[in-house]
Amino acid sequence: MMSTNPYSILAETVPSVLIQGFVLLMLALILFGTVIQMIHHKNITYFFDNAKKAKLSAEKELGTGEKAAIIAKTVVHDIATTAELGAGKRRVAHVLGMWGTILFWVASVVFMLALEIPVYFPDKLGGDATSLFFIHNEFTVQFFFGRAPLYILALYPAVMYSSFALVMQAGLFEGRFGALSGAIAVGLVHHVFYEVFDHYGPQYGWWLWNYANFTGSLASVPVSSMVSFAFIGPIALTLATRLLVTSDRYEEGVSLNLTSSRIQFGVRVVAAGLLTPVFFVSLTPDSWYGLLGIELTPQREVVTAIALLGSALMLTVRKFSRITEYSMSGLLTFSKIYLLLFLATFLALWLYALPDNLSAVDGVTSWGSRAGSLPYALGCIVLGVFFLLRTRTEEQGT
Repeated sequence: MMSTNPYSILAETVPSVLIQGFVLLMLALILFGTVIQMIHHKNITYFFDNAKKAKLSAEKELGTGEKAAIIAKTVVHDIATTAELGAGKRRVAHVLGMWGTILFWVASVVFMLALEIPVYFPDKLGGDATSLFFIHNEFTVQFFFGRAPLYILALYPAVMYSSFALVMQAGLFEGRFGALSGAIAVGLVHHVFYEVFDHYGPQYGWWLWNYANFTGSLASVPVSSMVSFAFIGPIALTLATRLLVTSDRYEEGVSLNLTSSRIQFGVRVVAAGLLTPVFFVSLTPDSWYGLLGIELTPQREVVTAIALLGSALMLTVRKFSRITEYSMSGLLTFSKIYLLLFLATFLALWLYALPDNLSAVDGVTSWGSRAGSLPYALGCIVLGVFFLLRTRTEEQGT
């Protein structure tokens, strides 16, 4: 492992109380955002009004045990599976919509584990130490025998889930070829937010790339990582989830009143996560060129990256512009609040890194690490703000 802890470097210039205060502030803002969303949707008023009416019309005083039994039944049966909608297709469609984002998150965790663990232990797959694609720095909380810090295991599903939720709320999965265009949009939105982080981390030793195992790179980030993981990975996860979990064909045959269907539902979620690496590998440019017997040179890799990301950018921005409008009200959703805080945090970090980035010689900092691409990161921040400020129009939402 590397011997430099980035948090200890940060503590040399930033008081520890400010670092701890920042973490507490993030938690407070999450709580504040949740409360604001509940107020915005009048959830609190609705439940308090109903509680008052129920108390006034009560004919019998229930005991603690009876109340607990009713609460358990309500949560497990009525809320979790929306039993009030009956047993028809409407109920199934509502459940799939309500649980769709949660199931996507679960599938993203399965995908992350299926993808990351083999990367951390190439020797178990017949490789050696030189087969490592990257190595993380040492952090306080780590998993997989010190090879995976907690923040990276949390970041992958968090950004993927938030990108998926943002695209779904914008309505990009609807219409002809909605699953495909929506998946591409998820890939692009994830790429935009993830690359703000991806170009910052290596500059301060959060992880170290083994550049010898990559064809080419943009500043500190290998091109294949920018395209394959940050863009194609979320596309593969979205397609697998839509195919196995939220397809119309599945809605026709499922009955949420049957335990077997609920088990099948869970199995499909796990299968979507495990199928994602298969989709992922089959969609990467490396696989295409290998299948065609063409050598993937740095020039071809860059041209392919520009073609894929450029096409996705034009398609996604065009669709966002057509079915959404600028609005601040749309920011009051959990996914957008999280992504807004994510952008604000890394904008502050990039301002801190600006002197080191600008003083780098031939793209290398004074301490020997590669500097990230400031123009690319700024471009991603601008696009991220664009996506956050777009809200589905009333005509599209009805």
